[in-house]
Amino acid sequence: MWKNTYLSLPEAFRPLPWRVNFVVSRSLKDEKVQVFPDLDQAIQEAKKLDKEIFLIGWKSVYEKWIDLVDRVYLTQVEGEFDCDVCLDKIFFDKLKQNFKLKDESEIFEENGIKFKFLEFIRK
Repeated sequence: MWKNTYLSLPEAFRPLPWRVNFVVSRSLKDEKVQVFPDLDQAIQEAKKLDKEIFLIGWKSVYEKWIDLVDRVYLTQVEGEFDCDVCLDKIFFDKLKQNFKLKDESEIFEENGIKFKFLEFIRK
């Protein structure tokens, strides 16, 4: 994940439990996570763990790496929101062309916001 994503997590969940946390940053100093100056180095190191790698962060991460992943976990939130960033048509076109829906959760609601979890696997 990127530094801003990491810092946006509530402190009680920082680092994310039950997994190794890699953070991409040139300035973060935090002994609870492994910090790498770029995503390529973080992924190379993560591959050595021989575990499933999760990329979490922001729009450009998903758009850049969708061509290289085998699985996409997506939270679909219902409603219209005043957001400064969201995934665009290019991402969803690639998702439709290259992946098929494997699993879809029931609809959950929290604080009046409805959402569900989707899992896609590469065709």
